[in-house]
Amino acid sequence: MSTGQNRFNATLDYILEWWWLYFIAITPFVITQTFAVTLLALGCLFFPLHWWKSGYLFPAAPIKIPLHILTLSVMMSIWVTFDLAISAQSILATLHGITLFWALLYGMSSTSLNYASALIILATGQTALALVSLISAPWTPPHPVLTQLITPLATIRAMLPSQIIELTRFNPNRIAGTLLWFTPTAAIISLMIFKYPRQLAAQNKTLFYLLSPILLLITPLLLFTLLLTNSRGAYLGILIAIPIAITQLFFPHHTRNLIRLIGGSVITGAIAIALSPQLQTSISNNLLTNESGSLTTRLELWSRTIGAIQDFPLTGIGFNTFPQVIHTLYPLFLISPTKIEIHAHNELLSTTVELGIFAGIAYFAISILTFVILYKNEEKSQPAVVSALNTALSCSFIAFTIFGLTDSLAIGGRTSFLFWMLLAAIFALHNHISGTNRQ
Repeated sequence: MSTGQNRFNATLDYILEWWWLYFIAITPFVITQTFAVTLLALGCLFFPLHWWKSGYLFPAAPIKIPLHILTLSVMMSIWVTFDLAISAQSILATLHGITLFWALLYGMSSTSLNYASALIILATGQTALALVSLISAPWTPPHPVLTQLITPLATIRAMLPSQIIELTRFNPNRIAGTLLWFTPTAAIISLMIFKYPRQLAAQNKTLFYLLSPILLLITPLLLFTLLLTNSRGAYLGILIAIPIAITQLFFPHHTRNLIRLIGGSVITGAIAIALSPQLQTSISNNLLTNESGSLTTRLELWSRTIGAIQDFPLTGIGFNTFPQVIHTLYPLFLISPTKIEIHAHNELLSTTVELGIFAGIAYFAISILTFVILYKNEEKSQPAVVSALNTALSCSFIAFTIFGLTDSLAIGGRTSFLFWMLLAAIFALHNHISGTNRQ
C-alpha cells in the first residue's frame, strides 16, 4: 500500500473517531428543529464512510438488530402520526440519538481520550441540566430544610424573563429520569478516585488531576438536584442501584449476597403486606388516592395504554401523541382532560403504545442485552479500574430501569441524546474488555 493511501486511511480513521462531536454540535438545532433534517442527513455520511473503510455500515454492537428495528419503527411514525407537527420533535431527537450512538460507539472504542471526552460531555450535559433546573423549575422539596436551602433560587427565578422560564421548563420527574443517566455513575466514579488514585492517574495524569476536583464538585450538585425532584421512582432506583454498586466496588465477593438480601427483603415485605390489614390500610391511604402521580392514576393510565396497544398493535398511535389520543379515544376519569402533560408511566409501555409492538420488543431486547453485557463485563478478568467503571455505568442503567417501571422518559425527549451516550459508553467498554473489533 502506498504512503498516500496509508495517509488517507489514517485521516479517514481520525475523522470517523471524532465524528460523534458533529452530532453533539447539532443537538441545539435538533431540539429547536432548525435545519434539523439537513444536518442529520449530513451526519449520516458517517455510515458510507465507515463502510468504505471497514466494509460494514455499522460498528460492532450486540444490540444492532433491535436498534435497527427501533429505528425503522421511529421512521414509520412519520406516516402513522395524525399530526406530524406533534411528532416531529420526538422523531428527530430519536434519530439524532441513535446516529450519535453509532458514531460515539466507534469513537469511544478507539482511544481512552475519546472515551474520556465523551464522559466529560455527558457530565457537562447533566450539570447544565441540574443548574438550569435548580433556577427555573418550580420545586416542591420533600423536606422543610430543603425548602429553606432553595429559597434564594426562587428569588432568582422570579427575576428571569418569562420566555426563559418557558424554554427551560422541565417536569421534575423528567429531570429525575434524565439525571439518572449519569448521576449514579458520577457518584461511583467519585468513589473510584479515592480507591484507585494511582491507577487512574496512570491512565492520563493531566486529565486525572484536572477532572477529579470538578467531578467531586458536580456530584453533590447532581445528587442534590435529584433529591429536589421528589421522584419516588428515582429514589427507589438510587436506593437499590448505589448500594449494589458500592458493594461491588469495595466488596466484590459479597455483591450476590446483597442482591439476595434485597430480593429477600422485597419478598418479605410483600408477605408482610399480604398478612397485615393495618399495612394494607396504610398503603391504601398513601398510594391508592386519586391525586396525580398516585398508584391509582397510574393503574388507570396503564389500563388505557394497554387498550391503545391492542387497538394499534403494529404501528402504535404515533410518536409523542399519547396525551391527545388518550384523552380523545380513551377518556380518563381521574385526570383532567385539560392536562396535556401525561404519559404511560412505564418505559416499555410508552415505547410500545407510541411506536408499535415491534418497537416495544426492540426496546425490551436492548434493555435485556445491555444487562447481559454489563454482567459479562463483570465476569471477565480485567484491571480493577475497568471493572469499577463498568460498575459505575451499571449503577446508572439499573437505577434508570427501576425508574422506568413506574415512570417514563421519552426516548425522543429533548435530553434523550444523553441516554444514547450512556448506552454507547457501556458497549464501547464491552468492546474494549472483550477485544471486539470496533468495525
